[in-house]
Formats: sequence, C-alpha cells, structure tokens
Amino acid sequence: MKYFIKTFGCQQNHADSERIKKYLKDKGMKKAKGYSDADYIVINTCMIRQSAENRVYGLVNNLSKLKIENGKLKIAVTGCMAGMALKDKTGKFLKITEKKITGSR
Repeated sequence: MKYFIKTFGCQQNHADSERIKKYLKDKGMKKAKGYSDADYIVINTCMIRQSAENRVYGLVNNLSKLKIENGKLKIAVTGCMAGMALKDKTGKFLKITEKKITGSR
C-alpha cells in the first residue's frame, strides 16, 4: 500500500504530517509519487486563511474523481478544519464542510 500526504498551513501542520508519515511507514506503507499512485491520501488542513480552506475543498472534490476510478482509495482529512467540524456541537460547520467538499448544494 502507498500513501500520499498533502499539507496546508503552518509549521505545526507540517510537524503533524511528519508524525502521520512515520505512523504509516511503521505500518509498512510506502510513499506514493502522487495522488494517482496512492492507495491512501491524507490531507492535513488549515483554516486560518480562506484561500487554504478553499484549496482543501477543491482538492478533495477533485480527488473524489480518483475515488470513483479506484474504489479502494481512502481519503482522510485531518487538521484544523476537521477538528473544528467535530468540535462544533451544533453540527453546522460539519454540514457546511461536507457540502463544500462534495460539491453538493
């Protein structure tokens, strides 16, 4: 199995991605050359700047096309956006995030 990690944001996100990379390597996974070569894609998100947030939404939406081609592909979203979505007790941020990621209205 191969993994690919895309990191948006600050030094903390890059440090977190390094920890994720080590975890996946310890599980026997190898680094993929790119998205289309991966079995498992991790997107480590930032929501401090709107442009980073928008790039995450666009990337996940585009990756969903790869998922259609490769039904075994796993896409994980982690980081600030995922954390905020889970901490929002109203569920509104999670619904908004899901809509933007899937491209549904």
